[in-house]
Amino acid sequence: MVKVSLIVARAANGIIGHNGAIPWYIPEDLKYFKSITLGSPIIMGRKTFESIGKPLNGRKNIIVSGQKSFAHQGLCICNSVAEALMTGAEYARNLKTKEIFVIGGSQIYAAMLPKVNTIYCTEIHKDYEGDTSFDLIEPNGWVEVSRRDVFKNNNLPAYSFVIYDRRM
Repeated sequence: MVKVSLIVARAANGIIGHNGAIPWYIPEDLKYFKSITLGSPIIMGRKTFESIGKPLNGRKNIIVSGQKSFAHQGLCICNSVAEALMTGAEYARNLKTKEIFVIGGSQIYAAMLPKVNTIYCTEIHKDYEGDTSFDLIEPNGWVEVSRRDVFKNNNLPAYSFVIYDRRM
């Protein structure tokens, strides 16, 4: 069985984006994201892909888009969340990995959350202005299994790498 995980970075006020971009730049978070997702299928919405601008190397990129005309070399385009999950599971089996990662944006997070087993969350301990948010989780449905706090340095805000598992 393939595990479905969600990976997100969010500000203290729930913001994950502003004008199609991430409103902060934290190099360690980008390294963390890469180390967690490398070698696995990743699922994202079209807008998230367009904000990144290119396929992420070392991962099978699956894009969910309702636009029938959307196409891009090196991507797998799916028209529904269900199709993306089936495709991701097939890729995971072929890659001999046991995990698919949902990487955004907010609409894909909301649609996928009922299927997610684990959330990898970079919790940034600062409020940001933005137009896109993610309400992390309902507290009774999840348990924190890991936390690594990173205190403010190099003019960056303090943040934590937190892993949540769904309560059984």
